Amino acid sequence: MLFEDGAGTRGLLEERLGRRYAELDVRLSLNSNDALIAAVQNGLGITFLPESSALIWTKLQSVRAIEVNGVDLQRELAAVTRAASRNRKRPPSSWNSSEPTSAPIRIRDSC
Repeated sequence: MLFEDGAGTRGLLEERLGRRYAELDVRLSLNSNDALIAAVQNGLGITFLPESSALIWTKLQSVRAIEVNGVDLQRELAAVTRAASRNRKRPPSSWNSSEPTSAPIRIRDSC
């Protein structure tokens, strides 16, 4: 799940992931952080959010942030999934993701 077309976060992911963006199985596009979080809480998949938004929900322990390696982003994003999900959707293996963490992702440009 991602923000709808034209949203800054989605555009940033498309730009920075390049051809890897096509590996995402985007089945739902929504227009707000709250809508994306509600979808994650209901087990519909994972999403990418600005870190500041993800921090609120991870502190409530309704979702948790997972680390995604190898993505160079200008602003901080967090990939979130339900806190207690047995059937977690994980990023494609080509992203070289590590084990999920309870901390938000901290990905920054090297510039």
